[in-house]
Amino acid sequence: MIKPHGGRLINRYVKTGSVAPLRGLPRVRLSEVALSDLYNIADGTFSPLTGFMRGPELGDVINRNKVNGVPWTIPVVLDADKAAVNGLKKGKSIALEGDDGKVVARMELEDIYTHKKDEYALKVFGTRDRRHPGVNLAYEMKEYLLGGKVHVFRKQDNVKNYLSPLEVRKIITDKGYKSVAGFQTRNVLHRAHEYLQRCALEHVDGLFLQPIIGWKKKGDFTADAIIKAYREFISDYYPGNRVVFGTLKTAMRYAGPKEAVFHAIIRKNFGCTHFIVGRDHAGVGGYYGKYEAHDIFDKIGDVGINILKFKEPLYCKKCDLVVTEKTCGHGPEYHQEISGTLVRKIIKNGHQPKHKIFRPEVYKILLKEFKRKHLFY
Repeated sequence: MIKPHGGRLINRYVKTGSVAPLRGLPRVRLSEVALSDLYNIADGTFSPLTGFMRGPELGDVINRNKVNGVPWTIPVVLDADKAAVNGLKKGKSIALEGDDGKVVARMELEDIYTHKKDEYALKVFGTRDRRHPGVNLAYEMKEYLLGGKVHVFRKQDNVKNYLSPLEVRKIITDKGYKSVAGFQTRNVLHRAHEYLQRCALEHVDGLFLQPIIGWKKKGDFTADAIIKAYREFISDYYPGNRVVFGTLKTAMRYAGPKEAVFHAIIRKNFGCTHFIVGRDHAGVGGYYGKYEAHDIFDKIGDVGINILKFKEPLYCKKCDLVVTEKTCGHGPEYHQEISGTLVRKIIKNGHQPKHKIFRPEVYKILLKEFKRKHLFY
C-alpha cells in the first residue's frame, strides 16, 4: 500500500464528544469552505496537515510549493473578521462552530495574521482578475487568518457516497489491488472522461472515481446530478470489481496546474498509486495553458504518485472514435471538442448533446431525475 503524503495518515478526530471543556472559549464560525477543509484535515484527506496553516506555512506554500518539507501547492486557511479576532490570544484555544452555530472542534491558536489577498491571489492563481472564481472567492474571504492544530469531535453529516481515506484504503486492500488510478472531476461523465478512465484501466488494477461535491462556481453541475449519473453509468458499463466510487467534499479552487498537484496528493492519501491528468486540469476561462497541469509535475519534484498524462480526447469524424493527437492523424477539421463546458452549454440551451460526445443514457438519467434548471448551481 502506498504511504500517505508525509508518511502517515493524519487523524484529528477526538474520541470524546463532550463540549464541556469548550465552555467559555472564544468562538469562530467557519465558512462553507473552511468547514469542509476542517473535516478533510480531520480524516487525513489533507495529510500531512494537522490544522489550518500558520503564516510561515502559508508563505512556504505560495512561494515554494512546500509544507512540512513535502510538495504542497494550495493554501488551507481559516479566515476571520476583525470582530472575531478581537480578544483572541496566540497560545490559547478557541472553539470552531459550523453554520448551525454548533461547536465542531477545538483549535490551538498558534498564529493570527493579515490576509494579504493580492499576493495570495497572484501566487496561487496567477492572476488578480476577479472574474476567476477562485480569485473572487479569495477576495471575499475575511481580513484575518488563524492558524493552528485542530481537534475535531463532530463528523460531517449527510455527505452522499462519502468514503474516508481509511475506508478506501481498506477497500483497495480487500480487493487485492496493487495499483489504483484516481480520477478527479467536477462534471457528469462525458465521452472524453470515459476514454481517459478506460485507458487507465488498461494499466492498473482498479479505478477510484471521486467527483468533487463541495463549493463550486455558479453554472457547474450539482452534486446530486454528478452522483446519480456516475452511479448509473458505473453499474451499467464498468466491471464492478475494478471500480470504487466515492465523493470528495472540498471546494473547487479552479487553480489549474497547482490544483492538479493538490488533487494528486489527495488521491495518494486515499491509496491511489496513479493519478489521471488531462487537458487543462482544474482550469477555468482560459487562464491556464492546455498542458500546464502536465508540466508542473516536472518542475515541482516527486509527489510520490505516478501521474498519467493524457492529451486532449476529441471525437474524430473520420475515425468515428474518441481519439487524441497521439492516436489520430487527421486534421482539426475532423475533430469535435469534448468538454464539461461544452456539455453544460448544450444542456442549458435545451438540447441533447450528440451521442458521440455524451452518452444518451446519461442524458436520459439526468432529465428523468432532475428538471433541467436543477442540474446546475
